[in-house]
Amino acid sequence: MSKNVQPQTGTQPFREKKGRKDQVDQILAANFLDYAPISNISVVDKRSQIRHEFRQQSYEVANSPVTMELRLGGGDSFIYGPNSYLSFKLKVDQNTAGFGAGSVFNIFKEAEMKSQNGNEVDRVEEVGLYSLQHIKYTHESSFVTSGQAGLVGFEPLFDTGVTTNDRHFVVPLRYILPIFGYPGLLPSSGLTAGSVIRLTLQDVTTALVADVGGVANYTITDPRIVTDELILTDAFAKRLQLMSARSGPGLSITWESWYHQQERSNAGTVEVMMANSVSRACRSWGMVRSAPVTAVTDSISALSALGTITQYQFKLGNLRFPDQRSVDEGEHFANALVAFQQYDKTSGCATNLLSYLTNCTNDATSLNAGNKVIATSFERNHILSLSGVSVNGNRLLRLNLNKAAADHFVDLFMSYTKHASIHLDTNLIST
Repeated sequence: MSKNVQPQTGTQPFREKKGRKDQVDQILAANFLDYAPISNISVVDKRSQIRHEFRQQSYEVANSPVTMELRLGGGDSFIYGPNSYLSFKLKVDQNTAGFGAGSVFNIFKEAEMKSQNGNEVDRVEEVGLYSLQHIKYTHESSFVTSGQAGLVGFEPLFDTGVTTNDRHFVVPLRYILPIFGYPGLLPSSGLTAGSVIRLTLQDVTTALVADVGGVANYTITDPRIVTDELILTDAFAKRLQLMSARSGPGLSITWESWYHQQERSNAGTVEVMMANSVSRACRSWGMVRSAPVTAVTDSISALSALGTITQYQFKLGNLRFPDQRSVDEGEHFANALVAFQQYDKTSGCATNLLSYLTNCTNDATSLNAGNKVIATSFERNHILSLSGVSVNGNRLLRLNLNKAAADHFVDLFMSYTKHASIHLDTNLIST
C-alpha cells in the first residue's frame, strides 16, 4: 500500500470549528450547566450602616413648629439613599392621639438639605401632604401591608395610636428628601459630607388627631439618621476622581424634586400661581383641605371632600391641561393616574376610584380616604421620565379651580428635574 493512501474509516475525525467552544460555553451557562466559580464583579471594598446624631436628643412640640438639625459626617464613602432612613421615638404628654388618614409623615412640615458650602441641595415643603399622596399614587396596594408601611404607622393595620409611652418609627429618607431616592450612589465628597439636614416639625394640632381630652404636646427622642455607606475599591475610586476632575463636567446626578405653593380662600373660584422658574417641570397636582385646623381634625384628615372641587384646569402660558375644564370626577381620577404614571400600568396603585371618592369626614381614620387630588402631566415623552417642559417668567404655572364657597387651603405641588454636578475634590455645583 502506498504511503500516500490513508485508510478509510466509517467516521471522520471531529474538527472544532472556530467559535464553537464559545457557543457551547454559552449554551451550558444558559442551561445552568456551567460550574465555573462566579467572577468578582463588585466595585465595593467595604459597606456599613453609619449613624448620624441630631444636635439634640429630645424635641418637644406644642403650638408652634420646631426644627431638628443634623450635620452629616464626611469621608470618601458613597451613600445608597433608598436604604437610608430616619429613626426616632414619639410620644404625647397625655391621653392618646392618632394620624387620621395619614401616618407619622404628618409630623413633618418641611425638609431641607444644604451642602457644606451653603448651596441648597433639596427642599420639600408640606412633607406630610407630599409624601402621603406620593406613596398612595406610586405604590401598589400591597405596600400598605408591607414592612415599611408598618414602620411608619400607616392606617388601618399598624396605627395603634401614639400614647404617653415611646413608640418607635423608622422613616425612609427618600419620602422626606427626594434626592435620597436617587437609584445610584451619592458621593460623600462634594455632596453629603458636611451637609446640614433640617426637619421642621408641625405643631401638635396639625400633626395629630387627638382623642377625647386632647393633647398639649408631643415629644421626639433619640432621633438619628442611618445611612447605607459604601467604600469603593482603589481602582474604581481613582477612576471616579478622574471623571469628576475640576476641568471636566463633574459627576452628574439628576432627580425629581418638588415645589409647593399654598392659597387660602373661602371663594368659589380660586387661582393658585406657582411663582418659580424651572428648566423642566414634570407634573403638578393640587388638593383642597379644610381650614382652619382644629384640635379634632388635622390637616391630613381634612382632605378634599366630595363635591369640594367641581372643575379645574392647569395653565402654562398658552398651554392648557386639559384643553377644556375638567368637570367629571372620573376624569379627575384618570388624569391623576396619568400624572403619576400609573394609568398605563396593569398593576394598580394603592388609590382606586372608591378611595378617591371617599370623604375623610366619613372615614377619617382610613388610608382609603382623602385621596382626591387634581393633577396633570407635563412629560413630553411617555416612555422617558424627566422630559418635562420649562416654566419661567413668561409662562408661569397656574391652577384655576371651582370649589365649594367655604374656608379652604388649596395646596399646589409641582415636580421638576433637579441636577447637581459634583467634583469630589471641591464643592457641589447645583442647578
